[in-house]
Amino acid sequence: VGFGARALLTHGILPILSSTGICPPVNLGFRTVMWWGGLRGAVSLALALAVVENPFISQEVKNFIIALVCAFVLFTLFINATTVGAVMKAFGLDKLSKNDLAVRDRTVGKAIKEVAEGIPAVASNNTIFGEVADLAVTGYNNRLSALEKSVDSQNTLDPDSWLKIGLLSVIGQERKHYFSDYGNGYVDSSNTRDLVSTADDLLDAVKADGFPGYQLAWEKTLEFDWRVRLAMFLQRNFSIVGPLKGHLANRWVRLRSMLSALNKIKNGGLEELKTLIEPSVTKRLAELIEERFQKTEAALNALRAQYPDYANKVQTRHLDKITLNQELSKYRELYEDAIITTEIFTNLETDLKNREQLASEEPELDLGLNRLELVSAVPLFENIDAEKRQSIASILQPRLVIPGEVICKEGDAGDSMFFISSGALSVNLKDGAVTLGSGEFFGEIALLKETPRVATVAANSFCELLVLGKADFEELLVKSPQLKEEIEKVAAARLS
Repeated sequence: VGFGARALLTHGILPILSSTGICPPVNLGFRTVMWWGGLRGAVSLALALAVVENPFISQEVKNFIIALVCAFVLFTLFINATTVGAVMKAFGLDKLSKNDLAVRDRTVGKAIKEVAEGIPAVASNNTIFGEVADLAVTGYNNRLSALEKSVDSQNTLDPDSWLKIGLLSVIGQERKHYFSDYGNGYVDSSNTRDLVSTADDLLDAVKADGFPGYQLAWEKTLEFDWRVRLAMFLQRNFSIVGPLKGHLANRWVRLRSMLSALNKIKNGGLEELKTLIEPSVTKRLAELIEERFQKTEAALNALRAQYPDYANKVQTRHLDKITLNQELSKYRELYEDAIITTEIFTNLETDLKNREQLASEEPELDLGLNRLELVSAVPLFENIDAEKRQSIASILQPRLVIPGEVICKEGDAGDSMFFISSGALSVNLKDGAVTLGSGEFFGEIALLKETPRVATVAANSFCELLVLGKADFEELLVKSPQLKEEIEKVAAARLS
């Protein structure tokens, strides 16, 4: 039953999931290894213990189940575990792929060449005779020549295969940078898990679809996921701001870490790849990384533009951590070289730890959704006295809008109008698009004329809006003739 159930999963359900695009495709060989080598009986033992401890089951049945489960576990240990290697060999999974062989040969060639070039210096530093060093160099050069002839005689890979190899290497470097940031204390464990999971998704996408898969996968990393949208729902409907603050703060950390990793790959990682993959492919790879870098930087800058004070505090904290780590490394080098004593190093290390503790305090992100402050930022309300402005603020609902979000669609029923406290939005009309900025408003035509929306409005950046419902809109116009006149004048101009 256990083997049958697992076979149903690996050879029945998994191919269906792959064909629908829910998960990456897994070939027959790997699925067979998962089926044959993945059973160890741990779940069966847990279920057997539950049966044994059940007082309503007879002892005879308990004894039978214990014997059956023990036999199954022993079978998986002595048969499955010892033969899984043979199963892998039967499907050729113990051999390197064509792509892996190409990378291996170039890696060996690079290593042999560098070792050969360094032999004279090694010999000199270790007082080895020159003729001995010359023989060693000749031996390495002969190996390199033989390897180059072997590589030339083999079929070369096509550019798409080399690009795939390069992308896999770049993603591997990116993954390594994330773990490095975590080890240095720059990124917490939760965000590190998300970053590593992102890198794993990129790996799967490249393995399954090559460059197109990579393009789609990295673009997805810049999107706002369901967690952010849930947090926005809580803020808009229940005024719960905690989750939204947390997700936006985490977005900053992840984007910054991504940008840092891509920058290091641009400035160093790609150089290492030049000796392993084709020059034309390296150039294409550099273009792809540059495009991703620019888009990621734009996403981070959008967040920075919305919350400049928070961005400066976070950047200052991050720089403090980097410099403290560098300072500690310098002290450790001096200590390991016996330049300073243990007592001095311990004293310096303690001082740095105290400073690091002060630098580890997380700055709090203020979403900037204070109603009165947002109302004061709208020129339409600047000539109103403080008491009336406070009254208007009480009926307006603050809303944070993310880049690309559609606020209203053409043809929808109009139940509110919007004041832009900060940010920029595009109003998509039939004859073109118009950009609205801070201090302007929209959505008033549908309320004044009681007609459907005449345009689709989407955010170009993070925006802080004030939402005025239909009932409050009508009351506001009655109480404030001056506002009514101004709003009607703008609406008339837009309709004309």
